[in-house]
Amino acid sequence: MRRLVQVVALSLASASAAWAASPAPLTSVEAIRVLSKSEASKGLPVAFEATVTYFHPDFLHLMMQDQGNAIFVFTPAGTELAPGDRVLIKGVTAAEFSPDVQSSSITVLRHGVMPKAVPASFAELISGNLDCILVSVRGRVRAANLVLRPDVRSPITFTSHVSYLELLTDGGYVNVIVNTRDEKVLKDLLDSDVEVTGAAGGMYDGKWHQTGVLLRTFSFSSVKVLKRAETSPWSLPFTP
Repeated sequence: MRRLVQVVALSLASASAAWAASPAPLTSVEAIRVLSKSEASKGLPVAFEATVTYFHPDFLHLMMQDQGNAIFVFTPAGTELAPGDRVLIKGVTAAEFSPDVQSSSITVLRHGVMPKAVPASFAELISGNLDCILVSVRGRVRAANLVLRPDVRSPITFTSHVSYLELLTDGGYVNVIVNTRDEKVLKDLLDSDVEVTGAAGGMYDGKWHQTGVLLRTFSFSSVKVLKRAETSPWSLPFTP
């Protein structure tokens, strides 16, 4: 009998130690972003609220912001979100370019308003210091195209409802993804001076070093034309 009591006591002690060792969920974007990449790669539990600043259902890419801090979240398939949605994210930490989150569940709490965009320069964006923050950038449209992007749910399937802009800014080029497609809007944007509001991100090499700037936004309502091109590029003669 004494032996049985000892075994039960040891089992309870082991279980208590395991429960005590389980970390409490991180409950804010700030608490996640201050982690090092090695800490974030351990898959620490999270449960936090934030506001949606960008989401694409095909790519399952979500960018969120709360109290001046922002983060990238990988979402489950079938997720549907709108700009300004206030949501509760549960999942675990991960790390690519910086600490981010692999979500297991997303609950929409209410619809709110988007955070105020921060004016940003190319130098600030290429530094990575504004990663995932909602920013506004001014530049001249040098390219405007519809692009085919792979659907992450099926690598052999491509979606064509993404518009892609290249802006020439003081300092360098800023690339922009717009979730919608409108060939007329794209055609009329060439050589125009615009202000784009979007979630800041980057283009990276195989070691997750940032090599370029990429903004993501929901629609062309976030692309404000400041000055139209004086001459339509489509009216210029062809040059052999």
